Amino acid sequence: MGESLRSFADAVQAFGERLASVHWTFLAAAVAFGLANLALRSRAWQAILRAALPGERIRYRTAFGAYCAGVGVNAVIPARAGDVVKVFLVKRNVPSAGYPTLVGTLVAETVFDFFVAGGLLIWALWAGVLPGPRLPDLPAFEVS
Repeated sequence: MGESLRSFADAVQAFGERLASVHWTFLAAAVAFGLANLALRSRAWQAILRAALPGERIRYRTAFGAYCAGVGVNAVIPARAGDVVKVFLVKRNVPSAGYPTLVGTLVAETVFDFFVAGGLLIWALWAGVLPGPRLPDLPAFEVS
């Protein structure tokens, strides 16, 4: 048990040293891009919700809060549990919305993401910017 705690403390110290070597401007840019990503994706989901629920008032705050909560849950719990949180939070604010409709809005977003990501992957393969056959020779990610 003592060895495990010592190993964990060493890992925390190494993480702290690596974090201290990060340039603050790059960290701020990464945080800004991450927040912009959340803001734009939640705006897109709000537009999908408005299209799926005509006549309902879907506030941006509702979509943004539900989207951020869902992303946070997805970061911790696997199997897209955050999507359940998104649907629940929007349903709580828009009681007349049906669960199938809300799930459909997430499916629409996921299908759009699939095609955009697929297009980027096809472009990367065509442009030759992926490692290709060298992939097995690349060093593996080491957690320890």
